[in-house]
Amino acid sequence: MKNCILIALLLLLLSCKKEENTNSDEIEKVETTSHYAVEDTIVADTAAVAVEEESPETESVEEESGNSNINFEKFSVEVDKDFKKAPLDWASNEYSGMFKTRIIEAYKSDKIDFAGHYIGVLFGCGAGCVSGFMIDVRDGKIYSAPLGEQNSCFFNQNYAVCEDNSRLFVSAICKENEDDEKLFYIAYLWDEDQKVFKEIESKEFITAEK
Repeated sequence: MKNCILIALLLLLLSCKKEENTNSDEIEKVETTSHYAVEDTIVADTAAVAVEEESPETESVEEESGNSNINFEKFSVEVDKDFKKAPLDWASNEYSGMFKTRIIEAYKSDKIDFAGHYIGVLFGCGAGCVSGFMIDVRDGKIYSAPLGEQNSCFFNQNYAVCEDNSRLFVSAICKENEDDEKLFYIAYLWDEDQKVFKEIESKEFITAEK
């Protein structure tokens, strides 16, 4: 009888000890898992900071779009600074009447945009398409800018690039493919005497890479 009681007590003690070891292992496992989770979070945050610190300085929009190599000065003109705007001459352009609101709003500007005497008007004409006019402040005549679908491209980097003191008008700066580094240009030169745009090759206005 005593032997039976002793065996029962021994089994009870072994059972308690095993349960205690199991609980201890589970606690240690939980603590270990939690530790690595925290470390993973710290490593991820550190990596993000490192990438941000090592990133090179972002290039200016002008450099990325190809504007920086355009020699506008080669075709420079004097800008009319003290001008009085003439009334808009709607009869000078057969298409201007379709865009009266846009033209009237743009002509409120007191800033010359192109070739010394012209205020520009730009507006969208569909996906990836831009159209517009330019208005001579001296007589109010309205001229169509060399834009639209025929002067656009699929991988367009910039469009309607011009300066107030130059006769050069770059309709579009393009790429053949999205990943190309080389750019090509669709550009025109304003003939003030004949009042027309004449196409010009990029070799005439692109300077050496900076």
